[in-house]
Parts: sequence; C-alpha cells; structure tokens
Amino acid sequence: MTSNKEGTNKPSFRVGPLEKVYSQLSLPAWDYPFVAILLLGELVLGAIIIRKVPYTEIDWVAYMEEVDFWLNGEYDYRKIYGNTGPLVYPAGFLYLFGFLQYLTGRDVYKAQLIFLGFFVALQAVVMTLYTIVLRQLREPHGGTNASHHVWSFRIAMGCLCLSKR
Repeated sequence: MTSNKEGTNKPSFRVGPLEKVYSQLSLPAWDYPFVAILLLGELVLGAIIIRKVPYTEIDWVAYMEEVDFWLNGEYDYRKIYGNTGPLVYPAGFLYLFGFLQYLTGRDVYKAQLIFLGFFVALQAVVMTLYTIVLRQLREPHGGTNASHHVWSFRIAMGCLCLSKR
C-alpha cells in the first residue's frame, strides 16, 4: 500500500505482461475470434471423443426400431415400441430420427458427428448472443437494448428447453 497526495492508502499494482495481454484480449475486437477459437475447440474435442471413446448403447437401437414402425405405416402410438419400451416422444422425434436414419443408414458414428454439429451450432448461437449482450453492456447507454436481448434470449432458451421433453 502506498499513500497518495490526498493521504489515502490505495493499493499500488505493477502491471505485468500477463495483465497487458489480458487487457488487450478483453477488447471488443477479440470477442468473435475468441468465440471462434472456443467453437473450434469444442469441435475438435468432440470429434476426438467420438473417435476414441467407445460408443455405449443407450437408446439408438430402440429409436431406430420405433422409426421403423412409423416408416412401415404404424401411426398408433400404443403399437410403436422399441427394445426399451413404448414410444413416448412426440411425432417430431419420429421425423427427426427418420431423417437421421436416412442420412446415416443407422451408422451410429455418423449420427454422433451430426449431433456434434447440432451441439456446436447451438453453442455458436448462445455464444453469439452473449457476445451481443456483452457488447451492449460495454456501451455507455446500452443497458436498455441489452436487457431486451437478454429477455429475448431467455424466451428463446425457454422454448428450446421445453422442446426437449
């Protein structure tokens, strides 16, 4: 602690090289490059995990069995089932997994890569929205616009979370 001209004690910090780097990287110009680096990291890490970690069968086979019933013309939910039990998901699930079955030919590895793409795309949307809000908050009078973005983001995420059930 040092004493300044007014006689009050204020901490004196020496700004080191790491603080200078942090200060430069926290500028708005680095927001989107930072997001891009994070997304690239997610993509690479996800691909490594898919490639190296053995797949654990949970529901893929059951989902494909349920899709088969539907593709063969069965629309009565009471009669559509897989090896884990009856179909409990809404019809959108059948369309999505029917399309995945078409794209992948039931190949789990290909499906995992598609889901990795969905995951990274969702992360890109979320990080971009956070970046927009952060930039609004950095502006002197950006609070009102930023609160609108946060509110819109909350509504959008609520819809996405509800659609998973």
